[in-house]
Amino acid sequence: LPFTRLYNTYASTETGVVCTYPFHLPTAENPEADNATAPSCLAGCAGPTMKHARVRLDDEGHIIVSGRMIMSGYLHNPIAPTEVITSDIGRFTADGYLLIVGRDSDFINVGGLKVAPAEVEDAVLELPDIADCICLPKPHPVMGQVPRLLIVMRPGIPFDRRPIIQHLKARLEPFKIPLAYEEVSEIRKTFNGKKDRKSYRD
Repeated sequence: LPFTRLYNTYASTETGVVCTYPFHLPTAENPEADNATAPSCLAGCAGPTMKHARVRLDDEGHIIVSGRMIMSGYLHNPIAPTEVITSDIGRFTADGYLLIVGRDSDFINVGGLKVAPAEVEDAVLELPDIADCICLPKPHPVMGQVPRLLIVMRPGIPFDRRPIIQHLKARLEPFKIPLAYEEVSEIRKTFNGKKDRKSYRD
C-alpha cells in the first residue's frame, strides 16, 4: 500500500480530537522519515496539538486539555468546565509533539518512584525470544509495590529470566527492573487488543 498514510489521534469523548500524529513525516527524533518510504512511528506519540486545542501538563505530568471543543458539562451540573484534566500522563518532545507515557492508574509506585509499565514492556519486547509480556504491580512490605513481569515465550524457547534481567539492567534504572518473573501462555487483552491491566488488578 505505497500511498497509504497512517495517523495516530489523541482524543476522548470529553475533549474531542486534541492531537494528530502523521507517522510518515519527519520529526526531530526521527529525522530520516520522509513522505514516501520511512515511517517515523515514534512510540506513544500523539503528535502536535491541533489548532483548536490547547494542551498543558501539570507537575505530575497529567495531560490537561482546553479549547472550544471540550465538553460543555455534565448532565444536571450547571458549571461548564474550562479544562479537562485527564488521567493520562505525557511529556513533550523537542518538536512540541505530545508523547503519551501511560495512564495514572497503571503506574507502579516503587517507594515513591513511579514506573511506567509500558517502558518496561517495550524494553522486554526488544528481546527476539519473547512474544509478549505485561508489567504489573506486586505488593511489597517495604517498597509498597514492585514491578512484576508476566512473559509469553516464543514457541520452542525455554523460559529463563537471567538474560531478561541482564537486558533490562542495561536499559532501565534499577527501581524499574521487575523483581518477579513468571511465564504464562498468553496475556489477557481487551476487545480492542490492548493489554487488559484492569483484569489483573481485579
